[in-house]
Amino acid sequence: MIAGLLAWVGKVTLLFTLAGAGTGVAAHVLTRIKTGAWPDAVILGEPLRETLQSNGIEPPPSPWAGVEPFWRFVLDRPTWMIALLVGMLIGLILMTWGDAMERSIRFKLRHQELMRERLRW
Repeated sequence: MIAGLLAWVGKVTLLFTLAGAGTGVAAHVLTRIKTGAWPDAVILGEPLRETLQSNGIEPPPSPWAGVEPFWRFVLDRPTWMIALLVGMLIGLILMTWGDAMERSIRFKLRHQELMRERLRW
C-alpha cells in the first residue's frame, strides 16, 4: 500500500509540475502571438540567487572546490527553471521508487504463493 502511495504521489507531482510548466509556456506563447514580443520574464528571468536573497536565504558555503562552480551555475539560472527541474526530479524519483517497491512486493508474494503450491504437492 505504501509503495502504491509513493508511486501515486510521484506521478501526481510530475503531472502538476509538467502541467504548471505547460501552462506557463502556453501563456508566454499566447503573449508572443498577441503582442509580437516575448514577455520580459522570459528574456530576463530572475536568477535563483536573487530570489533566495530577497527571501533572506544565503546559499551554503562549500568546503569542496568542485562544488562551487556547480553552485554558481545553479544559482545563476532562472528560478522557474530550477523549480521545474527539482519538481520533475522529485516526481520521477518517487514514481520510480514506488513502482520498484510495488514490483518487488508482487514478486515476493508470487514467490511465496509458488512455494506454498509446491509444498502441497
